[in-house]
Amino acid sequence: MASSAFVDLDRWCGLGDTGMFIEHGYLHLTGRLDGMINSGSFHVYPDEVREAILGLPGVSAALVVGEPDPAWGEAVVACVVSTDPKIADTLREALRDRLAAYKIPTVVHRVESLPDAEPG
Repeated sequence: MASSAFVDLDRWCGLGDTGMFIEHGYLHLTGRLDGMINSGSFHVYPDEVREAILGLPGVSAALVVGEPDPAWGEAVVACVVSTDPKIADTLREALRDRLAAYKIPTVVHRVESLPDAEPG
């Protein structure tokens, strides 16, 4: 039985997952309310990855999201505004000393700008 700390008055347990019911009454998990990325059995918080990316030279803005991945459930993906034209090729290596391997984005997109992005 779930701990009473996680159960509301109607005995529902809210852990932050979002989902929808699909055919045959199955529940398909679609994401999290807190933005956490579920990659394999690991939990990755986008803000932690974003802060690590913003600490790199030449990076002015970053967005980190989870995208569907057939093997891992979600893959960590980064969109980065940078003066470095090769950032998409070098970012993963640059993060090796800053993040655990499972938190490093598997896909990096260099973009010109991000909507509503605040500079580093």
